[in-house]
Amino acid sequence: MLLAFTLLAALITDCAELNAQLLNRTKGDTFVVCGTVSYVGEPKFPTFFFIENGTIATTIHCFHPAHLPRPGDRIKAYGYVGAYKPDFSHAVETNVQILASGTIPAPRKLSLADIAAGLGDSRVVTLTGRIYASFLDEIDSNYHWLAVEDLGTTLFVAFIRDARYNDANLPRHGDLVELTGVCRRTVHYNRRRL
Repeated sequence: MLLAFTLLAALITDCAELNAQLLNRTKGDTFVVCGTVSYVGEPKFPTFFFIENGTIATTIHCFHPAHLPRPGDRIKAYGYVGAYKPDFSHAVETNVQILASGTIPAPRKLSLADIAAGLGDSRVVTLTGRIYASFLDEIDSNYHWLAVEDLGTTLFVAFIRDARYNDANLPRHGDLVELTGVCRRTVHYNRRRL
């Protein structure tokens, strides 16, 4: 008798478990997660979108234009954990089912320390602090970085330069600012894009 078997990858069903697998750099596991889309990346492919589900949020990468949801959509995303770089993994969607349309989740007001600890990752957040430095991204000049300080914590925040944000109206060193956006962990974990 010939016996055949297949090892099945784990099925991930919630955003917290998916985030843990991404941080552990586990590749190959499949996921089915539900949530509300808070942000969709630039309309070039591949791109990404963020979903929030209660107290947890995650980032999902999208390679199929037909699967791209809109902010506020309640979705069920299917996919797998794949390799992005040798030391980094990401969630890749294989299909997106739109369950309903709605509103973008309200921003959570967090301290810089909370955001630095990862409590704002993949979420819509509002933060307050003083500008310590301001500079263009050395690789992609479409992004501008702000070093923001509050109560001894410094956080680097990036935003896309456009007509609203140009050299004439950028915050300056010492300015007190309130920033709202989606918090995205970069490969350099001491920086967050907002």
